[in-house]
Amino acid sequence: MIIEYIRKYGKAKKKDIRELLWDKLPDVFDDKKKNSKISTLLTSLRQKGQITKDSPNQQISNWILVGNVKKTDKK
Repeated sequence: MIIEYIRKYGKAKKKDIRELLWDKLPDVFDDKKKNSKISTLLTSLRQKGQITKDSPNQQISNWILVGNVKKTDKK
């Protein structure tokens, strides 16, 4: 679902992912556990090389698909 969302909209803030998944996580999870699960899912996708952030600044960064990363030319 995360990959599909980013593919559709081009990018996603963590807040967007949270809103997407929150009601789909089990009701037995409290808020802390839900936040932890979402973070774990994002970390897993990042470690697999499927998503990355578009900025080192966590306050303004978005999750994007790895194929959408703009490469800068080194001269």
